[in-house]
Amino acid sequence: MNVKDALSGSRDYITKASLGMMVLGVFLVVSGNFYIENAFTTKIYLTVIFFTIVMAIVDFHRLGFIQRLVADSTLFKILSSLMLWCLVSSWVVSEDFSKIFLRLLCITVFVMGVAWLRFYHQQLFYRVLYLGVVVATLLLAYSFFDFYADKSFKSRLRGFGLDTRNPVVVGIVSGGLSVLAYALLRASTWSRMASHGLKLCAVILFVVSIFTWSKTVVLGFSAAVIFYLISRGDVKKFFNSFVAMVVVFAFFMWLSDSWRLVNLDSISTLSNRLPIWINSMDTIRSNLLFGSGLDYEGSFIGGRGKPMEHLHNSYLQALFYTGVAGFALFSAMYIYPLASICFGRMKRSRHLVFLFGFAAGVQLVEVHVFLSRPNFYWFLLWLPIGWFIAEELEASERIRGERDK
Repeated sequence: MNVKDALSGSRDYITKASLGMMVLGVFLVVSGNFYIENAFTTKIYLTVIFFTIVMAIVDFHRLGFIQRLVADSTLFKILSSLMLWCLVSSWVVSEDFSKIFLRLLCITVFVMGVAWLRFYHQQLFYRVLYLGVVVATLLLAYSFFDFYADKSFKSRLRGFGLDTRNPVVVGIVSGGLSVLAYALLRASTWSRMASHGLKLCAVILFVVSIFTWSKTVVLGFSAAVIFYLISRGDVKKFFNSFVAMVVVFAFFMWLSDSWRLVNLDSISTLSNRLPIWINSMDTIRSNLLFGSGLDYEGSFIGGRGKPMEHLHNSYLQALFYTGVAGFALFSAMYIYPLASICFGRMKRSRHLVFLFGFAAGVQLVEVHVFLSRPNFYWFLLWLPIGWFIAEELEASERIRGERDK
């Protein structure tokens, strides 16, 4: 065996191993399996992010995929512009530039890894998401029933369900997974059993999310339905479906009234966002162009003078931390997919509208995901972005193929 063959064999081995680790990382992101804050973050670094970089180094001699991202994906251009602007903003406000750069690099690499998996290994990508949804459903259902049990099962299971003590987190995660299950159902052709399994998971997750009595979840589902109906372009159907959605939500919340995971007093304190936003306006106005920096260390004052760690609104966070340009680019990550599905070349990606809509809705009042380290909310935002970017590349290939005929 000559040196060239040995190098080729090593490259193939590394590529397969990297693919396996990337798949494992996507599964962990979706399932929340073994979720512990710091350990979870490390696992995402050591799976999707690290091995996407390894894959890029191994295949550096053929930078075709990166060239495709730059040439054919508008959403990737928006994401890259946001990251570059955040770097400029960080440099202007004299932050720890290297720390910010690494954080932004990790997000970009994660999105590229998801896009790579979806583009080159579509069916494997869907199956991993399917397995992740099933495992997360089992963990959440287990914790849901355990919550009402007379005594704890004293299990060592780890997953999203451990946060049952925080109904907002459970509601957002289960609601987002319910929408993801529906998107998967629409995105691919499944066997009858697999299809019924996804439908069952979607229903279970929807019920769990409603039983949390979280207003954030209602916003998320409402935005998801609104995004979808806008993409259909039927005003009459939009109105009728919206009324039906309100009736369904009202029924389930009435049904769950005596079984909810939280009392009404807790809901009012969890939803007290308006004072935080009002108190942040002076700082926003004084740093409107470049923002206050991603490493802003001050606290945000909520109702009754209670300090909060973040603004509980990702759009205001974008404006607060990165200024007007950052806010515009962050908002464009939701506006562009919807616009391109309604009026552009991405009509075949309507199944992703629900994911973008739900993420856009819950980030109005909750979800600390704006340029954060890996956490259990990442599957709500960065995974759909990588997924959509891959479908943009497919659409470009399809258009070029039609032109060549």
